[in-house]
Amino acid sequence: MLIDNSLVSLDKLVGNKIEGSSINDVMDAGGFNFEVVEENLGKDVQGADNWKVLRRGEGGDVINVVRDTYQVIQNREILEPFDEVRRQFKAEWSQCGVIGKGNNIWVSAKLPEELQLKSNSQDKLCGYIMAILNHDGTKADSVFPYVDRLFCNNQFNTVAKSARGMTIMHRSNYEQRINVLMNSFKKGIEKNIEFVNTADALDSQKISREELEKVVSRLFPDKKVRNKGEEVLLSGETSRNRVIELFSNGAGNKGETRWDAFNAVTEYIDHHQGAKRINNAILRDGQSVLASDRMRRGFERRFMNNMVGGQSNNLKHSALKLLSGKL
Repeated sequence: MLIDNSLVSLDKLVGNKIEGSSINDVMDAGGFNFEVVEENLGKDVQGADNWKVLRRGEGGDVINVVRDTYQVIQNREILEPFDEVRRQFKAEWSQCGVIGKGNNIWVSAKLPEELQLKSNSQDKLCGYIMAILNHDGTKADSVFPYVDRLFCNNQFNTVAKSARGMTIMHRSNYEQRINVLMNSFKKGIEKNIEFVNTADALDSQKISREELEKVVSRLFPDKKVRNKGEEVLLSGETSRNRVIELFSNGAGNKGETRWDAFNAVTEYIDHHQGAKRINNAILRDGQSVLASDRMRRGFERRFMNNMVGGQSNNLKHSALKLLSGKL
């Protein structure tokens, strides 16, 4: 997110850096020192026998109401096998945090080798593995790779929409979780390297202004939407113009190649889209507004949308396909 002219990654806005290497260090940094408590829904509620309440700790906030067949996995039950696999791959703890009232917890680990483009050794990408544990029963637990471009803190989940990563079943045992995480790390490294090879190919291909305009028109078209019962045209012109500007002026961009075009799209989605409203709020109310509940909820929505198959992630994958000639 563009804040005070700095490009700040969303994981830093909704999480905390992990200082240290132990599970307890992660628990403390993420605020994971809670258990999900199950309670009966109540005898006065019709059909209550088939449902239960999930709370963040004894007497804590209600996370959700779920079917009685739902099986809780506690935070340590994911973090411990994740840590075991992380150490085997020599990955370092990076960031972690809680989404909502405990609906999800997430943790990331940085892989040991930095990836760089062949044609530009200064353009470096860091590879990560992220795990998201869902506590409200609405999503599967997921493990997936992503890369962070050092020039601009753009983040890209390198797994396509149709295969967002590996999932961990809530009924799995410790050994099964180890196996899933081990495979996730292996496949994650492969996916990140595959993406760098694609980036190298894009960086070797020039793109004309006319081609760029066609790409951004596909990604950010004018749309007909309904507003108060009437159909109105929602213009995508502002988004298109901003991406074209970032093609030349975005962090690390030269305004020449398909790689520049891809990074213009990702920088716009990650940092510039909606930034004006946020920076106006900072000017009006000061830096403390970033810690407000309303602002944090907005950052959390963007983070999940960006990382686990939401509209932002889908747009990035569409951009990659368009620029690679696969769409």
